[in-house]
Amino acid sequence: MQNTMKTPDTLRSRLRAAFAALALVAVCLAGCTDTPDAPAGQGRIRAVHAIPEFGTVAFLIEAVTLSQLTYQETGAFEQFDSLNYDFNFDTVDGVTVQTLRLASQTLTLAPDTDYTFFLTGTPDAPVVTLATLPELVEDDSATTVELWFSNLSRVADEVDLYLGEADFDPASTTPLLTVANNTFSELVTIDAGSLQLVATRAGDPADILIRTELVTLTGGDRALLNLFDSQNLDTGEFTMSISTSAATSVALVDVAAPSQVQLVHASASAGSIDLLVDASTTPAIAALSFGQTTVPTTIEEAGAEALTLFVTPAGDPGVQLVEQEVVLIDAGVNFIVLFGDQADETLALARTEVVRQPVFDAARLGIFNTVLDVDRIEFYLLREDDVLEETNPILISPAFDGSRVLTSTVISADNYRIVVTNNADDSILAGPIDLPLQAGDIRQVVLADTLDPNVVEVLVIDPLNP
Repeated sequence: MQNTMKTPDTLRSRLRAAFAALALVAVCLAGCTDTPDAPAGQGRIRAVHAIPEFGTVAFLIEAVTLSQLTYQETGAFEQFDSLNYDFNFDTVDGVTVQTLRLASQTLTLAPDTDYTFFLTGTPDAPVVTLATLPELVEDDSATTVELWFSNLSRVADEVDLYLGEADFDPASTTPLLTVANNTFSELVTIDAGSLQLVATRAGDPADILIRTELVTLTGGDRALLNLFDSQNLDTGEFTMSISTSAATSVALVDVAAPSQVQLVHASASAGSIDLLVDASTTPAIAALSFGQTTVPTTIEEAGAEALTLFVTPAGDPGVQLVEQEVVLIDAGVNFIVLFGDQADETLALARTEVVRQPVFDAARLGIFNTVLDVDRIEFYLLREDDVLEETNPILISPAFDGSRVLTSTVISADNYRIVVTNNADDSILAGPIDLPLQAGDIRQVVLADTLDPNVVEVLVIDPLNP
């Protein structure tokens, strides 16, 4: 299988040229008259982000960012000359909004070598662990796959990894690898094919931590499997990802974990409602009133196909207010908003992304605008000393597109006030509404029409504690 490398951009090309020029200058200043040797070859580098408290981490070579990684993500390999470099991990401080240097490591790249940097530990004590492997030898005719496994969980001390056909029993076979937490395995060779991955507590095949969907492993490739503690978006306790020799990581679904729905009732005209799934006459969610948000509710029928969701008046399954197909995230929590006007027949359901992973030193805020009575609203987030007329708002259109949603932004912990105005005449539609935010808080603000077109309802939701 042919390895596909990212084409270096102009900045990276200039970086390499600058490194070579600096090396030449250093040799000349030392009094050496010989031309320095050219690099012996090239090595490849990538990084894995495994500290859940950091939302995004930048992986850099010297001062150039190679990848912006979210928790559980593995970057693609980048190729550089076999020279000496400083590799850095940075993040943005949620309070000061300044760049923080988390960790650094100086390394001379050896030719034809793959380097994987694992960023683990805690915010107070980040740890970088380096794994080194010889670069994969291309072989288009190969029928085997090279595979290795890292245990990046903080709670699973030692893990057995099994591979088999769909729904296989781990007790009927022998674990392929056993790995302690914050360590990685040796490289093993297995037959290519579609396999299911199962991780269990070491020595206990009945204690299954995660059972993945079928994964296709291609002959001649090399795959890294990573086990993580789940985020709050996931309904299982653990998650797993896979990354090949030439691509970024792909999250693997835990087939044993359910899909869940967290429903927000944001339609003032709809009254108390039930939510039904497909042909069922038993509500999955019952008697939800305007302004209320449910806890995550398991939807047993969820899968890869779209589900038909029905909204009916509470206790009256024969009257359909909404019939809509919705594709749910497998093994995850789906944040769904009911909005619109029953009289105008504009009632609808919308699934929006909600980042549910706290940031240790800041707060997360998301905004979802369901207001149809106002062409364009202005959303103000004011600190104590801020003056409305001197503050720039967030402009949000009612059109159902990306401008309706601000899925998640990291902001400093503080005491805020929300004010919503009409962009057409600056009239106040809502507020001021106090919004105290502490480090680690997550809030989703849903803006909803009321029965008065000149008033907007502001629903402040803690998705982890509705």
